[in-house]
Amino acid sequence: MFSPIMNSSYSYLPETFSIYLPTFYDKTLLTMKIKILIIFLGIVPFIQSGCTQAPFQRNINSPDGKISVSVLLENSDLLYAVALTDKDSTRQIILPSPLGIELQDQTFFKNLVYVGQSDLQVFEESYEMKTGKKTKNLATYSQQRFDFQNELGGKLEILFRVYDEGVAFRYVVRNEDKKDLELISERSGFKIPQRSKVWVQAYDEVTKWSPGYETYYQNGIPAGSSAPGKEGWAFPLLFSHDNIWCLISESDLRDNFCAMHLEQNAPEALYTMRLPEPEEAYDLYPTNPSTRSDEWIMPWRVIMIANNPGGILENNLVFHLASPELQGNFDWVKPGRASWSWWSDHESSKNSVSLKKFIDLAEKMKWEYSLIDANWNTIDPMEIEALIRYAKKLNIDLWFWYNSGGPHNTVEEAPRDKMHLAEDRRQEMKKLQSLGIKGLKIDFFQSDKQEIIKQYHEILKDAAEFKLMINFHGCTLPRGWERTYPHLVTSEAVKGAECYSFNDHYPENAVWHNTILPFTRNVCGPMDYTPVTFSNQTYSRKTTLGHELALSVVFETGLLHFADKPESYLTQNEQVIQFMSNIPVTWDETKYISGFPGQHVVLARRKGNTWYLGGINGTENSLALKLDLSFINTESKSMIITDKQNASGFDISESLKTSSLLEITLLPAGGFVALID
Repeated sequence: MFSPIMNSSYSYLPETFSIYLPTFYDKTLLTMKIKILIIFLGIVPFIQSGCTQAPFQRNINSPDGKISVSVLLENSDLLYAVALTDKDSTRQIILPSPLGIELQDQTFFKNLVYVGQSDLQVFEESYEMKTGKKTKNLATYSQQRFDFQNELGGKLEILFRVYDEGVAFRYVVRNEDKKDLELISERSGFKIPQRSKVWVQAYDEVTKWSPGYETYYQNGIPAGSSAPGKEGWAFPLLFSHDNIWCLISESDLRDNFCAMHLEQNAPEALYTMRLPEPEEAYDLYPTNPSTRSDEWIMPWRVIMIANNPGGILENNLVFHLASPELQGNFDWVKPGRASWSWWSDHESSKNSVSLKKFIDLAEKMKWEYSLIDANWNTIDPMEIEALIRYAKKLNIDLWFWYNSGGPHNTVEEAPRDKMHLAEDRRQEMKKLQSLGIKGLKIDFFQSDKQEIIKQYHEILKDAAEFKLMINFHGCTLPRGWERTYPHLVTSEAVKGAECYSFNDHYPENAVWHNTILPFTRNVCGPMDYTPVTFSNQTYSRKTTLGHELALSVVFETGLLHFADKPESYLTQNEQVIQFMSNIPVTWDETKYISGFPGQHVVLARRKGNTWYLGGINGTENSLALKLDLSFINTESKSMIITDKQNASGFDISESLKTSSLLEITLLPAGGFVALID
């Protein structure tokens, strides 16, 4: 549902407007009224003649009045700034930062003049999602558009939205002549307070296997730190200053644009936009996005704002800003849990006997799905059909893995060359639908260029037609697509549990890295980390069993792949098996209880009347916590699963009542889960 609370007509150059210079801009609070007399017949030549323009500044406030965006022209440079007013104190969030773009034949960041604006409107919008932190969402925001003109007469529109949870802006270029437009650069910047601490990951170096948003998050580094490589920093960027928390990312990336990231250097903590790396996709496609359409709507630049890290963890601004759900009936989309053979046995997906063991595991654990991973096509087709029949007999539905290439990657894992061209893709999807397959895991995209972004959208549109759910791997960061395409139930874009096979430093780093992900990557969309690895792979884990079990709650995904082998799960005691058997993947509500990125996190997720709690310790020391559970009915019965003191197994306690204050001590790298209903 989308309804304007206040709606009025478009207007140009209102006779009276207010100028507000926040404390961080002019050191004083100043409000002025300026009367402008406009002679309609004279305004166009006045602007074009280069005569001095009256000062320009506009302010937009969030519906609750706490967040304010200022848009201003200073010496013909276009800038914006963001402030938060709370308890009579105004604090700087984004200092005056550049706006604007450069096209191949004209620029929109220097020598601009203001030519008009829309009226301020306040909207309330409700929508539901198949996945995410909560299914039912309500978004209220203030919106206003500002129009600017460059020296050549070209016009740029900038649309701002201000929510109680943050700020977003996007550019729109009208192209009525439908000529070729190409973006040379985007000048948008995010100047954050220099004393901020930052959590951000480096954009991947381009290799055969990357980029895929699979580097470690830097843990609270100083604002303005340079990225380790020329590729720069990736979205999202989390920072904290003066007890204010912000997460910067993108949303509503359409097939007419590329995904972007941030430049390597951020002088004076000014982070600026960077296009995909030219060598991505083997330099097959242009780095610069382009269009011939009559309207070029670019992605939202998103700034989430909160008074504590939990306000970021719970934030759904990425989805508020995404395009509404694709038309059609999506009742067939069924998020769920899956067994997965590849993590514990990389060769298993070439062997139908091995795969049957994991189908059996899904049946015993009451999970909905089992994933058949890479190179399954090496199995005899008759055996594959028999495997599908076997799974159906046990009421287990199957997902199948595919390589996204195409010429944009050279990864040999197969099937490949089935998802690149529309005709091949649609033929394959039609066959899979006829076999009763429910979803596809599509891997190895390795680029954020426009042509690859277009491929994501085409896959999702075709999959919707053939009623196939999608899980993207080796992919870009989610940018709100889960709202637009409800059958996109999860994506990777994370350094996850597969790294126990490949990275000797991963076990020690995963301990703290896992506590950053709920405040960064997982805020932007469901995350296929493939958690709950009780056994060891090539490199032995440092996390406890309690930590691993807690990841099934702490991490949110619409397809929860339990990564370990059957004996790792089926040998656990009854309560642990029951917990893993019943854990939901869709949630009515998510609440932050305690935590700090890089240290620990405890959160609660509600399904119906049942609360699931999960907490992990990201430090080398024991952690004593006092957790406020007053939001839960204290007459409820509860079960708490923690680590034994020697970390050799689980301790389980059950009670008929749960106190509004839960005191619990987590082992180093430890964790716990609780079930309250």
